[in-house]
Amino acid sequence: MVKLSNTLLTRLGNLNIFGDEDQGKRLEDRKSSRTTTNPKQTSQCVKATLQKIVMKVQMKCKKCQSKALQVVAEANGVSFVGLGAQDDRVEVIGDGVDALKLVKSLRKKVGRTDIVSLEAMKAS
Repeated sequence: MVKLSNTLLTRLGNLNIFGDEDQGKRLEDRKSSRTTTNPKQTSQCVKATLQKIVMKVQMKCKKCQSKALQVVAEANGVSFVGLGAQDDRVEVIGDGVDALKLVKSLRKKVGRTDIVSLEAMKAS
């Protein structure tokens, strides 16, 4: 009943579909209280640092290498992608990169993936 009332209220605007005005006001008050934001959450700024992630990815051919580089390059926050000194290593440098999501997507699309190292870099 409440969900139906909320949807009708939003579609009809300020029309009073209830015989009781108090109930309509209570629904509007509940709706407006949901949309308010916490000022503490919006005022804080999270400063991300550069990370260097080295992963060992099972890549058997050139197509697998290009697929791995493409998957990593599409991730959020990635600024540099490259192959490591060994052919099975992928190096990623970026701001706020989620290493676990990156490994999960590489495992799904390319093959076996392990994190070799994860270190914070100094911003230059």
